[in-house]
Amino acid sequence: MKNRSNSLKTTPKWNLRKLPGLFLLAVLFVLGPLVLSPVAEKVYIDIGSPGAKKFPIAIPAPAPTADAPAALSGKIASTLKFDLELSGLFKILPPESYLKPGLPAGAEDFASWRTIGAEGLVRIKYAQQDQKLSLTAEIYDTVQGLSLSGKVFTGAPDSCAALTHQLANEVVRAFTGTPGIFGSRIAYESNRGGRKEIFISDLEQSRELQITSNRRLNLSPTWSPDGSQILYTSYLKGNPDLYRYDLRAGKSESIAHFPGLNLGPVFSPSGKELVLTLSRDNDAEIYVMNLSGQELTRLTNNQVIDVQPSYSPDGKKLAFTSSRAGSPQIYVMDSDGKNATRLTFQGSYNCSPAWSPRGDRIAYTRQENNRFSLYAIKPDGTEDTLLVGDAGSSEDPAWSPDGRLIAFAANRTGDYDIWVVNFDGSSPRPLISRKGSNETAPAWSPVSP
Repeated sequence: MKNRSNSLKTTPKWNLRKLPGLFLLAVLFVLGPLVLSPVAEKVYIDIGSPGAKKFPIAIPAPAPTADAPAALSGKIASTLKFDLELSGLFKILPPESYLKPGLPAGAEDFASWRTIGAEGLVRIKYAQQDQKLSLTAEIYDTVQGLSLSGKVFTGAPDSCAALTHQLANEVVRAFTGTPGIFGSRIAYESNRGGRKEIFISDLEQSRELQITSNRRLNLSPTWSPDGSQILYTSYLKGNPDLYRYDLRAGKSESIAHFPGLNLGPVFSPSGKELVLTLSRDNDAEIYVMNLSGQELTRLTNNQVIDVQPSYSPDGKKLAFTSSRAGSPQIYVMDSDGKNATRLTFQGSYNCSPAWSPRGDRIAYTRQENNRFSLYAIKPDGTEDTLLVGDAGSSEDPAWSPDGRLIAFAANRTGDYDIWVVNFDGSSPRPLISRKGSNETAPAWSPVSP
């Protein structure tokens, strides 16, 4: 327990000596699909295959029309490159290797592209006129010489990044059958101002929004299913109360302020209710509550700590952390609180379960060797697998909307940053980093329409 109190996730700002024993324990816890095209049906990238080889793809420089700003070409190219590399699915071939990058549309020399190892090709043209920006993408299978997709994305002149994210999602869909995650965002805690506040950032860190600035302790952001709201716990009025931030209105409101703890809020998949941990009965238990905070149903009833609920994608199950076996372990129960079963048996401190959007894995944090590592386990308790555990501490797993990636907090550079890793534990890489501050507790949004 001593090591957990040193974690940067929640505890450094808590006055632990003033908390009763129950509160202290609860605080420490909180810390090959088919591709369908008009021409062919083919498996290009099996996104469910661990360690799959990256798909080699060529992306010639986006070509402007006569009236379009030439400078946009580089912006489109860099955004698309960032997105596709973040996906972990593609190997983007270097432009200097392209043999015939100037071939006109409709007359592609696929044999030349195959010569440099390209199995896929993305041709982009863009135009800007009448206060409208349009990106046209043609996506090809160079091996069979097939056109897989041709789409036009349109928006305002300042929507270049958003349109490129849509284009990137279409590239992923064309080769995997599953839409991409680009246009999604990460909510997280940051102590850059001295106290933990809640921030939102897009994946490339080009835009950031600070949603709290109260110089109090603000914790555990989580998104609504439609991406329009964020739940979080705040000490704004001295007690750890639950707040909801409306991104459309740009303001927060308190929705649960019961005496004691109001922690770990999570929306249900339907968005009509939420689960959270309350200690209103002098015992940290899991409750389900409607969005107005007026209707409560207690799901757990033990003289132990039950915290950190996480819904299964269908809303029928909840994973959670409980000390009912004498140490923090991961459990699964029905969403009505019945049929609780223990999931983890390895390790003496397991917490922070996060259910994959695919429903096939639950990621979680395990303390071992005086640090924290990321693991994933099947909902039936089999295949308990180490994902990240080779450097420093790694904690707070959060799945991408497609279940392909996991964001997490790691202190590999000294400070805590937000990292991302493939679902099989391969290719960990930094995502959000701010020098001199700690970014923790990531929450991944749905993809924006």
